Amino acid sequence: MANSFDPVRFFRPLGPADDKYSHGVVGFVTGSANYPGAGILGVQSAIRAGAGLVRYWGNSETAKLVVSARPEVVLGNGRVDCWVLGSGVRPDDSELADRILQLGSAQTPLVIDAGALEIVDFSVLTARTVLTPHASEMVKLLARFGEKYQRSDIDTDPATFALLAANLTGQTVLLKGHQTFVASDSQVQKVGPNSPHLATAGSGDVLAGLLGAMIARNASALATDAGLLFDIAIAAVKLHSAAATAAAAIKTVAALDVAEQIGVLLARSN
Repeated sequence: MANSFDPVRFFRPLGPADDKYSHGVVGFVTGSANYPGAGILGVQSAIRAGAGLVRYWGNSETAKLVVSARPEVVLGNGRVDCWVLGSGVRPDDSELADRILQLGSAQTPLVIDAGALEIVDFSVLTARTVLTPHASEMVKLLARFGEKYQRSDIDTDPATFALLAANLTGQTVLLKGHQTFVASDSQVQKVGPNSPHLATAGSGDVLAGLLGAMIARNASALATDAGLLFDIAIAAVKLHSAAATAAAAIKTVAALDVAEQIGVLLARSN
């Protein structure tokens, strides 16, 4: 029997009457001139996690690279079940910041990562959301609420700060690290230790894409059960770590290998 944090719980098998919308539409405002790979990695992860359709609404140059890597991606805004915002985005990128602010004031579920943590207006954020900071980003996030801490404080007591951020923002917080902490309302869960093979550039972008796909796939259930977001976040961390371990059994690990192994593990589970 799958427990509440088992990733398989959130990936029902394909049915004969399903279409691409049945498995969730994930949208991305990610990547930049400096970090174009963030857009590609997140998109690749969402596709391997079974998203029925992926939209990309980043800058035009990164969009060309994304479509070259994954020609099935649709460019621009449109119907989306979960948006992934901020991976590889600089907070001073006015074009993408405007898009992030627009989506942050709407009701579609969100994954808010990296640069978007410094952009989104939390005073108007009411959509079901997972925030995915690492420790340094957590320092900046808390500072937006007048809470001044150092990176060393976060590292010393990550559970407390994950819960503090969840209470300040009113959202689910996934504090990344070798042990990840997921917090929501009055609860916090340690996940890990995670695979050491996740210590590679871009692995966080892969996690954001995976999380976006899982939220999109379960959007209908989330509409009536906000607490499900906590379980999905924990399950995503577990699957992400398992994929890194699986990739390491084949060769030295890069982030794209983790995304590929997500698809392999899910195929084996069905």
